[in-house]
Amino acid sequence: MIMRSSTVTDLLLNFLAIEFVSVLDDVVFALAKEALLGRTLKEEAKNLSDRTYYVNHQFSKAAPYYTFAYFFILPLIMYVGWGIIWFYQESGKYSCHQILLQFGDEQLPVLGTFSGLFISQRKSFVGSVDRLSYAPNDNRDGGPLLAYCEKDKRWTLSLSQGDAPNPCDWYAASEESEDFDFVATSNSPWFVKTAQNRAIPLGQHFIACHDCTDNLCGPYGKCSNKGTCECDPGYYGLRCEYPEPCQRLEIDPRDDGFLKEGGDYFASKYYRLEGAEVYNHPVYTSLGENQTLNDETDIILFTGVRWMLSFKRLFPGLKDVNDVSGLAKYFSQFHGHFTEYATSFVSEPVHIDSPLDATASPLSVRWQYSASESRDQRLQPDLQKDLIGSSFFCAVCNDISNPCSYGATCLSNGTCGDCPNMSSGTMCQIPPTSNGYCDPYFNNINFGFDGGDCCESTCRS
Repeated sequence: MIMRSSTVTDLLLNFLAIEFVSVLDDVVFALAKEALLGRTLKEEAKNLSDRTYYVNHQFSKAAPYYTFAYFFILPLIMYVGWGIIWFYQESGKYSCHQILLQFGDEQLPVLGTFSGLFISQRKSFVGSVDRLSYAPNDNRDGGPLLAYCEKDKRWTLSLSQGDAPNPCDWYAASEESEDFDFVATSNSPWFVKTAQNRAIPLGQHFIACHDCTDNLCGPYGKCSNKGTCECDPGYYGLRCEYPEPCQRLEIDPRDDGFLKEGGDYFASKYYRLEGAEVYNHPVYTSLGENQTLNDETDIILFTGVRWMLSFKRLFPGLKDVNDVSGLAKYFSQFHGHFTEYATSFVSEPVHIDSPLDATASPLSVRWQYSASESRDQRLQPDLQKDLIGSSFFCAVCNDISNPCSYGATCLSNGTCGDCPNMSSGTMCQIPPTSNGYCDPYFNNINFGFDGGDCCESTCRS
């Protein structure tokens, strides 16, 4: 029982149980000697009390050594073992050294921008015990910090401002916990502070250990010597969880598109920006071949929880950037909270491992107008306006995950061949319905009987 105890309380209770059984045994033996349990047991108790035992003198000479071993060496071994365990716990050996984190932004908009990979470190903090803490690997002064607040008995997310950051001045916090392992809070509630300094439950959070193992990298990757996942060709992501991001996005010509301030529209085609990643996702721009970067160049990027659609003029830091390499370098240091920018549209939340997170590109997500240009609200949707009736699709075909529509052939360069059955579009995705010609291929209920073109041959009175 003692060896199986999992807590200090269980250990003390088991010791108490053993002591109770020992006392109970002495009481029963005394009752037997007084013949209160029968004559037979009285005789047995008397025989045991009067029995003589002879000492082995050879063993008797060694007895002091056994006593020394029992009362000194064994406790010494126990204390050394305890010291090793304590040292390993204090040094973080039993804790995770990389944390993948994502907080929802519905209750506090800024939280989504603090998503990403956090690396373990050991620092001294105001109001904190000596435990591991975690921060992004960009060494940003005043950046997000995961640490333990001793005063509140909570793991918290705060900003590492100054030489001695205070994790008790938090944006988000776990429920009360004395656990040394931050990941232990993943299945318990987290809370955010309101303007009235009240703690309310956080709607969405994802916390997982990201120490590299082959299980972490899944079936499409393996751990490298750098402690990161090395993905097989055709796969992408911190955990090799995505297929390779789409190289070209388009808006379906049947959609209205995204209206830009001044009455113009955002571009309908976007190309992956080579060498640029933001929050471990690709960046897209409207720059096609032989096009020049200008103030109206459109940009799509991920901000931790939501995608955003903006253009170069709304990024003051891009004012003097005139080429693609400078653009990629700028976005390698982009942060959804600390960078100065504005945006026109934001997507719905894309939570880790949700259906919308099936790809690393903004495919099929719904879009809304941005609520405000202020730092705190720019990534929140304007709930007073309707959803945008446009979305992006991948305009590069492959026969496995993104085939051409209606039986068109996907060519080796990622484009669709001649569109059959009078269909059209980059992926032959637009059926020729309601064009006044009855096409038998589309003459079924799924296409409204070719949009009504075949009504004469299908309608029944």
